[in-house]
Amino acid sequence: MTNDTEQKLKLESALVALEAQRAVLGDEAVDIALKGIRLQLVALQAQSHSAPQSEGERRQATIAFSDLCGYTAMSEKLDPEEVRELMSEVKTGAIRIMESHGGIVNQFIGDEVVSLFGIPTASKDDPIRAVRAVCELHNFVVEMSAAVEKKFNVALRMHTGINTGLMVTHLEDNRDGRYGLTGNTVNIGARLLAQAKAGDILLSPDTQQLVSSYFETVALAAVAMKGKSKPMIPYRVVKELHSPVKALLSFVGRQNELQQFTQFLESIQNTGKGQAILVRGDAGIGKTRLIKEFESMASSHDFAHHKGMILDFGAGKSREAIHMIVNSLLKIESKSNESTCRSTAERALSEGLLNPEQNLFLYDLMNLALPAKLQSLYESMDNETRNVGKHKTLGELLKKVSSAQPALVIIEDTHWADSQTLPYLAELTAVVAENPSLLVMTSRIEGDQLDQSWQAHLHGGSLMVMNMTPFKKEEALDLASEFDEITMQVVTKCIERAEGNPLFLEQLLLSAEENKGELVPGLLQSIVLSRLDRLEPTDKLAVQAASIIGQHFSLKLLRHLIWNQHYSCDRLIENQLVRPDDNDYLFVHALVREGVYASLLKSSGRKLHQTAALWFAKKDLELSAEHFRCAEDKRAPQAYLNAAQAQVKKYNYSRALNLVEQGLKLLGGPDDEKTVKEELMCCKGQILLDMGDNEQSVKIFKQALALCAEESQQVRAMLGMVGGMRVLGQYEQGIKVLEQAETKAINKKLTKDLAKIYHLRGNLCFPLGKIDGVLKYHKLALEHAQQASSIELEANALGGLGDAYYVSGRMKTANEHFHQCVEISRKNGFSRTEAANLSMVGWSYFFLNEFERALAAGAEAVSVGQKISHYRAEIVAHHIIAEVNYNLGNFELTKDEYKQASKLENIIKTNVFEAQRFHKLGLIAYNEGDHSLAINLLEKAEDSCRNHGMEFAGPAILGGIAEVTKDPVRRKTALQEAEKLLEKGARHQTYFIFYRHAIDACLNNGEWDSVDRYANALENFTKPEPLPWSDFFIKRGRVLVALGRGQRDELIQQELKALHEQALRVGMKLVISSLERVME
Repeated sequence: MTNDTEQKLKLESALVALEAQRAVLGDEAVDIALKGIRLQLVALQAQSHSAPQSEGERRQATIAFSDLCGYTAMSEKLDPEEVRELMSEVKTGAIRIMESHGGIVNQFIGDEVVSLFGIPTASKDDPIRAVRAVCELHNFVVEMSAAVEKKFNVALRMHTGINTGLMVTHLEDNRDGRYGLTGNTVNIGARLLAQAKAGDILLSPDTQQLVSSYFETVALAAVAMKGKSKPMIPYRVVKELHSPVKALLSFVGRQNELQQFTQFLESIQNTGKGQAILVRGDAGIGKTRLIKEFESMASSHDFAHHKGMILDFGAGKSREAIHMIVNSLLKIESKSNESTCRSTAERALSEGLLNPEQNLFLYDLMNLALPAKLQSLYESMDNETRNVGKHKTLGELLKKVSSAQPALVIIEDTHWADSQTLPYLAELTAVVAENPSLLVMTSRIEGDQLDQSWQAHLHGGSLMVMNMTPFKKEEALDLASEFDEITMQVVTKCIERAEGNPLFLEQLLLSAEENKGELVPGLLQSIVLSRLDRLEPTDKLAVQAASIIGQHFSLKLLRHLIWNQHYSCDRLIENQLVRPDDNDYLFVHALVREGVYASLLKSSGRKLHQTAALWFAKKDLELSAEHFRCAEDKRAPQAYLNAAQAQVKKYNYSRALNLVEQGLKLLGGPDDEKTVKEELMCCKGQILLDMGDNEQSVKIFKQALALCAEESQQVRAMLGMVGGMRVLGQYEQGIKVLEQAETKAINKKLTKDLAKIYHLRGNLCFPLGKIDGVLKYHKLALEHAQQASSIELEANALGGLGDAYYVSGRMKTANEHFHQCVEISRKNGFSRTEAANLSMVGWSYFFLNEFERALAAGAEAVSVGQKISHYRAEIVAHHIIAEVNYNLGNFELTKDEYKQASKLENIIKTNVFEAQRFHKLGLIAYNEGDHSLAINLLEKAEDSCRNHGMEFAGPAILGGIAEVTKDPVRRKTALQEAEKLLEKGARHQTYFIFYRHAIDACLNNGEWDSVDRYANALENFTKPEPLPWSDFFIKRGRVLVALGRGQRDELIQQELKALHEQALRVGMKLVISSLERVME
């Protein structure tokens, strides 16, 4: 290693180390230190223009190993001086021949000649030149042999092995400037030589494929080759063909596409309805060029243009295709500042381009921070709601804009579209079908995302596919006519080699002048290398550095990577490698960028990616993570975690999940960073929980728990597990997990986590009817929330205490706590907590006999829940609305509410609510006179309840069965089992509903003493805080018992009348009719 190289490595290491210390040292100190190091690097770079090459490159090249047969026999018969003179002639001839064909002799090893084509400078037909040169060398030796054979009776022949492929090359330190070569390509070439007989030229299959149009070859028997998993077939060169033979592909022209597009334009002007088009074809086939023609045609029909590009890597959030389309629709220039963007957004809303409720989605689409008044609502929404809102907002924007002027929307390279982008494309496809606009998308055939599965999810609209095929010769000649300085002979050769690919042809023609019309290869990698070799070392280094950034790159970052703050891309533009793109730059084609990137040594690429990762660390966490991954840096998993957490804060759960999974893929080994893996797993579990995938969330948290070594991390995993278990109805299992978590949290004094643990514990006690547990744990939750100064946890605890008083039958106190919770949540933007407790406000109002307020609270809970997709809160809200409507006698409305609840239950994959639904539907059937259906539904409710635990709804369902059944034994056993459950502590609203059923069941069968017993039990339960609902049914039971026993005095009649008036006032239609029958 040279002194310069050592110094450069030290300086690069110092750069990386300083960048990593920014958080500790601060930006100012690091920037000052970096400036000095970069100046030293620039000076060192200037000292050696060959620096990039001396460090090494990955190159596509051809290597030939040629050996002199008969050398040993000749050495035995000739004088050493004569042998030296003869070999000197062979070497001189080899050098002359190789160089005349554009190659070099890299090394002589005894009588062996090692030749290179494509190193140090690539030509576009290196394999052809190599075979042609070797043929000439063989003939040269044969001519020499005639004289030698005549004089010494020794025949001289060459034998050669030739291979083409990737090699790593670097300048050797010795003075003769030979290139050091590594790679399997070199090894295979040497082994082909060993297989070749005297006079043979053996080609590898890769080389044979590239020269088959120019040389006649014959396949030999397959031979095992070290370094190849399968035997390889060598090809022996027979002769060079006088006229290259090449089969032309079947070409399809562009006129059909242009005619179709014209028809679409005219149809839109006549009907006002548009079409989505997918222009599909291989890379370089001419999709972009056709799109430009479409743009020109659309302009002549007075269409406005809106264009977005999906990039494969390194785009950054400011370059997202959808963001570009939105800005274009709003006529926002790319250079516009945030203030301009905000004012444009506000103007769009004021001018009616969007509905008022879509304004928060527009801000997100424009990558603008939400105004404070919208932030809390947006944060409360789940991922699906936000995504759908953004999709519909984009569609509405296009609809309004195109109504003023027909629109052409272009989105290029959809084969790189991710799962977040595809729904936007579907929305646009549906919108253009009903509006005066055209959507044109481009895609490679390989990796096409807009396949049948995507099209199957289109809701309206259709996709017309234009499959691009290679150019016809006439079309290729039209393109070549723009290069009038190139001779027709060269143009013809370029067209033949391009095989109809416009990009290949364009690149070949651009390089044709310097190659004096020689035939060029069809490999883009070779084309790109030949262009790179024309650059000055500084420019070559720059374009290679740019290739690691991505197809799109900023000059500022490029200058940072090459330590040259004054670098200009002018030479790269002149050489048709990049083009300006607003204030930044784009490679002229993705394949060009890929070709440049492939020329980098992996070690050099890793260093550049690492520097880019540090650059993006404070600017774009996703790009920072991607570059760390490409650098194979151990910091990549943590970077993906940071990026995912940032997306979670924005509620972009799908993107966050993708980032977490990428981070986890990098941590496959058992020895990888366990802490990062734990955090990634916990993050994944929480994302899945927020997305409503509860089963998978619990599974992931369990896996995370198995990894966690620290108790604090274990507590976090346990809390996540229980969050999913609660929705899945796994209450007892959840309590066991929380008991373990509590011990660990106490040990570590995790106050905030303890507040969460106690809140969850109280929530789990609620459906189990454990009154004391609900009150105890929510009081503890409030205490710890206040200690932790967490207003959000305090609001949760207040809601929990409301639950505690609710299951205790103290509905007025419960209602007060629920109201406090809702007010705090509403004030601080805790919409999820607000939605959950609004439904409980409704339930408590119901038992206070305030049916209108109960309905209003339920409707509000549904509204808030829908905005943020809090499905569980919506379900509970639909249940209270259904309960009220049932008591009002509105059976159809009740059924509708349960249908909506059932759909939501399917979304979050829970069936813990179905028992209550079947229970009430069974009672409706009973009241409608369908006894058989009623029993069937009630038995379904019982089965479901037994699967999840009888404590929550069991007593109420058994009470319903007792009321409806005609079997006295079944009635008796149902009532007895329900009472035992209540004795064990089952509470909740089931307590009240059971006693209402029990009272009615005994009234129906004249069991007056039992009615008294049940009425007394209900009265005793509500003594601490009398309840209007229970008071009504207690009094009703006792009055009806008195009547049943024959009491008909004036007092009973007055009480009966009072009950009737109260029922009318509240709206209890079901009991009104029964009271009226008695009053008659």
